[in-house]
Amino acid sequence: MRPVSLIPALAVLFFSASGWGAATDSHPDFAPNPSVGWVSAGVRLLPPPSGPGPVVADPGRRQISNNDVRASGAQALFAMGDLSAPILQPWAREQMRQRNERVLAGKPAFSRQASCWPVGTPGFLLYAVQPVYFVQTPKEIVMTWQADHQIRHVYLTDRHATPVKTSWYGESIGHYEADTLVVDTIGLDARTSVDGFQTPHTDKLHVVERFHLVEDGKHLEPVIQELKDCGIRVSLFMDADDAQIELAKEVGADRVELYTEPYAAAYNTGNAETVFERYVQTARKAQEVGLGVNAGHDLNLENLGKFCSIPNIAEVSIGHALIADALEVGLFNAVQAYLSILEKA
Repeated sequence: MRPVSLIPALAVLFFSASGWGAATDSHPDFAPNPSVGWVSAGVRLLPPPSGPGPVVADPGRRQISNNDVRASGAQALFAMGDLSAPILQPWAREQMRQRNERVLAGKPAFSRQASCWPVGTPGFLLYAVQPVYFVQTPKEIVMTWQADHQIRHVYLTDRHATPVKTSWYGESIGHYEADTLVVDTIGLDARTSVDGFQTPHTDKLHVVERFHLVEDGKHLEPVIQELKDCGIRVSLFMDADDAQIELAKEVGADRVELYTEPYAAAYNTGNAETVFERYVQTARKAQEVGLGVNAGHDLNLENLGKFCSIPNIAEVSIGHALIADALEVGLFNAVQAYLSILEKA
């Protein structure tokens, strides 16, 4: 495979009270507080402004997602890579052709990550829905994908080991260049793939990534607009912090979803009032600037009623508690119990 510029489409979807694009004087801070995570804004690598780029979707075939299936009953279809991509060596093009044929035949073409296998680099950054969290120390940076055991280690040093042992994520070393983290990775196991099209590579793959914070949510604006152009309502998951509300409005969000774990924790200790008042104020601020308000995380039958006394909460996200209750009383009864609380709010 020839050298290629790879640009992951990432967006901050979990916000902190420290501000967007917060950084120290010496290097960017990718985790100004523990609630800050990074979620892929798309499951594909973006082409660079010029020069050879990554494999893109086959222009003659559209991916049919689970949402399309639910809406129209269409047959689900996995994404297929463009076999005419100039970076593909003949052997790689043949492997992708075989995969595309399996997709067209209606056979499964799930990624390794769907089966909880390590996905490799740079594919690690492309799996949507679940956030990646950064832990930065003076000697090492750890990236943790929330969903399962996917973890990357980046060692802040200037040279690779000799020899480098091949592994699922290879050996990553990094350094800061002003406001950018530069990560250099070699020694990647050839059983991983480059992207969601399962573009193959050899164990000679050399990946260089550059992580840079974009100030003031500017990276989010085009992503949000693209979603809205598709008729998708956009809600940003964030802390109860008035200072962030106007920024959410500026980047084009329709709603905010307030992260309610601090409220739930305080409720469990009998100290909910002070924390609760912060949510009341933030919800009021959001509604004043024209944002809808959702809420979610650790809400349950005990604490939901009080929280929903906040006027005009549009939607609540409840998953684990609902299923736990359903195991005891059945799904129908559990749903009815939550609906009863919401109807009284």
